[in-house]
Amino acid sequence: MEFSTMIKGPFSRSSNSLRSIISNSYDGHFGNQITPEGLHLKVVGRKGSAEVFRNTTFVSTTSKFLIVLVEMARPIFNGGQNSVVELSMGTPEIPKEGWWRVRVVAAGQVEEHPFFLTTYFTTRFEVYVDLPYYTLASEEGIKGSFRAIFRTYMPVPGNATLTYSIRERNTTTYRDIATQLVPYAEGDHDFLLPMDAIMDNAEESKIHGMDVKVQVNFQYTFLGTVVNAYASTRIIEPTLKVRTIGASPIVFKPGMSLTTAVGVSYDDLEPLEENRLRTSTLIISPSIVSTSGSTDNLPKIVVEPKKEDPLPWKEFSTMRRQNVTKQDLLRFDEERTTRLLQELAYKSTFARYYKEGIFEFSIDIPKEAVSLLLSVTYQDAMSSASGVAKGVSFHSPNNQYLHITSSTPEAVVGTNAIFHVRSNFPMKKFQYMILAKGILIYSSSEEVSWTGLEGVQTLSVVVAKEMYPRFTLVVVHMTSDGELVTDSMYVSVKMQGAMARMHLNQDKDHSKRTVEAGIWAPAGSFFALSCDRIANHHLQGQNRITTARLLKASLKMEPHPRSIAFKKYRSREGKWSETLTTLSTENIGTWSLSALHISGLHLASDARVHQPFSTGMCETEVGFLECGDGSCYRQEEICDGRQHCTNGEDELQCLTTQPYEEDLRDAGPVWRSQGSLTNLTRK
Repeated sequence: MEFSTMIKGPFSRSSNSLRSIISNSYDGHFGNQITPEGLHLKVVGRKGSAEVFRNTTFVSTTSKFLIVLVEMARPIFNGGQNSVVELSMGTPEIPKEGWWRVRVVAAGQVEEHPFFLTTYFTTRFEVYVDLPYYTLASEEGIKGSFRAIFRTYMPVPGNATLTYSIRERNTTTYRDIATQLVPYAEGDHDFLLPMDAIMDNAEESKIHGMDVKVQVNFQYTFLGTVVNAYASTRIIEPTLKVRTIGASPIVFKPGMSLTTAVGVSYDDLEPLEENRLRTSTLIISPSIVSTSGSTDNLPKIVVEPKKEDPLPWKEFSTMRRQNVTKQDLLRFDEERTTRLLQELAYKSTFARYYKEGIFEFSIDIPKEAVSLLLSVTYQDAMSSASGVAKGVSFHSPNNQYLHITSSTPEAVVGTNAIFHVRSNFPMKKFQYMILAKGILIYSSSEEVSWTGLEGVQTLSVVVAKEMYPRFTLVVVHMTSDGELVTDSMYVSVKMQGAMARMHLNQDKDHSKRTVEAGIWAPAGSFFALSCDRIANHHLQGQNRITTARLLKASLKMEPHPRSIAFKKYRSREGKWSETLTTLSTENIGTWSLSALHISGLHLASDARVHQPFSTGMCETEVGFLECGDGSCYRQEEICDGRQHCTNGEDELQCLTTQPYEEDLRDAGPVWRSQGSLTNLTRK
């Protein structure tokens, strides 16, 4: 076990800096001394033989150091990589239906993966009912199709009876509203339940959130065999949602810049269409409350609709062939230059917004600001949305701040990330640390190159693969009057190189018994291919090892999830797996000790730390952390599903990698055949 201790005592006060001692002298093992309850780290500072200070800090411990993900019900080809283990397990002849778990124990780490087990009876043929995952209330009705096929995928001729049922919000049972007879069906057969019929039979005026079930009783013409199947869809009235990305409230430092981001999407996490984003207007209106109590408006930030190319390139060659004057050519050249500048501004500033609905921006905060209010308005031709976010000032009675910014748009493994450390007070040097997944990777000090009351120092940090998918940069300094000043930045990291590409060659083996796969990926990449029937592929989506699950598993190793700024997207129709986008973000701690705790650092020092009101009542010596409202919580209680802080601090921005029951209930449409459950229905 390795840990770091930072000590500053009167013996180094004259240096106006914080000394760092990285202790690796203990190269043994703690053995049985490590318990799930954690450890107590005692630090003693001496000047000669005299003891200067003594501090005991609680250090929580965890056995989680591996990323363990389980993928169910598919064969996996892993190219001989040892990191993938494929196992099979038999079940009893009459298994107990319900939730089962796969428990994986690796080097003392325990991970559990839940799955639902039910019986399934193989029939002569199967009936499939296809419905969209969700149906918009503005559509003409519930559209779908059904088909009956043999196990050889040949269509089954017969007749069918369709029963339409609805389940309104806050109810648990379905109620039949209509039936339909199909005298003859062979192959795919489409059906439509008009939305007016649903409205006429609904007990409530609003049908948002209503589930509609379509059950098909199919009878085989020649044998008279009857097979039942059903699917369900949910009616929604999607609304737009605009919000800031990251922790709330936003924390700013008066007199310095603030960088944050807003995201626009549907409220069910479906991404907004690109054509709507390109024609939309986004207005950000910041305002502050100053020390005098007055409210002052700051300059607005406006993202206007994307302008189409005003002067296509082919017009230049056309003008060359025509008899045009020199003035016309000069005008063309000027307009072309303007267009290129507009295109450059689009690519550097607004490209991500027009594509993903994410807009990052910076605001210069006045020195007299004590609180901030961001009002965001989105408007397009179809609808509009608005939202507000509040910001609070970082607590410093003496108004002494450190502030970290970055000029690297995207940190990539193997490249350098550039950071700028700004101070509004004189100092000679500061100490900085780099952490990833709660582990201290690097620590050093930097001498400043400016003289005077304030300035900016630039750092260059090499991004190592151990820092993926995110690392934290922490800057610490002790002022000449003994005050501890700190700041941190949480940096999102991407892997270098092109994404892995795969090509399936199904023409080599004409028997179709094998498929050749060609894979191109950067050296050292991990890959695994899974194969399954397309029907099972859609129904087992929650069990897949996806990029989002891998990213979540890595981010869960961070000391505190509040420092993770992310934006989730989900396909309303289940066409693609959930995606997770992480952003770099500035410090979210409202005071120095809080900023260090969120970064995963414990500080042993005799420096003075100014505490805001409603803090300082938690016993950090025995492992309690500050909620910020007077209540306390432990490190191991973060995101455990129970609220320990009065303000919910310990359960904010939690990430989950497991498909628990509550997640599967909203997984989309399902179908049954012969009374057999092949996936969970929503309840």
